[in-house]
Amino acid sequence: MSGLFLAGAFLLLIAVPLLWWALAAESDDWDGVAIEDQPVDQRQAFLGRSAQERVVHPAIVRVGDRLAAMSPQGIVEGTNRRIMLAGLQGRTYVQQILFYKLAGLLVGSGVGVLALLRGAGLPSLIVAVVAVFAGFRAPDILLDGKVRRRQTEFERDIADHLDQMTICVEAGLGFDAAMIRVASSNRTPMAQEFGRTLQDIRLGMPRSEALAALAERTDIPDVRLVVRTLRQADRSGVAISRILRVQADEIREKRRQRAEEAAMKLPVKLIFPLILCILPALFAVVIGPAVISIVSNGGVAGG
Repeated sequence: MSGLFLAGAFLLLIAVPLLWWALAAESDDWDGVAIEDQPVDQRQAFLGRSAQERVVHPAIVRVGDRLAAMSPQGIVEGTNRRIMLAGLQGRTYVQQILFYKLAGLLVGSGVGVLALLRGAGLPSLIVAVVAVFAGFRAPDILLDGKVRRRQTEFERDIADHLDQMTICVEAGLGFDAAMIRVASSNRTPMAQEFGRTLQDIRLGMPRSEALAALAERTDIPDVRLVVRTLRQADRSGVAISRILRVQADEIREKRRQRAEEAAMKLPVKLIFPLILCILPALFAVVIGPAVISIVSNGGVAGG
């Protein structure tokens, strides 16, 4: 009980100044809550929000603003880029990621303190270090996992979408119209990025720059190659349908090669589960009865 009391006191001493620091900060504009300029009762509109929108989100953003101001610029820019690659723009902000990292660090520190209070040996020290590191790195690990899953979906869908665009262009549609068709008929992340590229073009961005932005948002070699080829074809006047067909065939061939490579790696990956999990059970089933019989006979003979 004394260990739990000390750990709770430690967390309380950290949490109370942090909460005061967050709520006493100057009120800044938050992009996540937009108040429209219309004749409504702002007090009723504010009270109509949930407690999370009125208290939790502003506190998270204020703490995140302080953490972003103290963090190196490279960390903030890198986190913003990973949020973009994960497709979470407008839903997740760098302030939230930094706040979650701080919260995970505090929780991991609490677990580490409990582990050290239960024992002062090397295992307790290892548990404390792992808990602190895991709590601090957990938001980054989740965000990186989201980025990898999204990029895997890009690599899986890009060839099929290029085939659809090729069919549309050969049927007489323009490049933009074909992209609209693909974006409206699919619900994949790649189709969503095509839709965002079309929005950029409609807002006045040149097509080459919009395609370059598409390559930056996806950050996979296949899309970069397609974008580079399309920009060159746009400058030289080459038929878009032929370019799309050739790129789709090449990307599909690369996808087949990646699948074969993953299949060739599978036996190597299965060695350790086979040795650690399957073989001991197999030996126990096959050799176990013989061992029991030998021990029993030896015991009887010895008696």
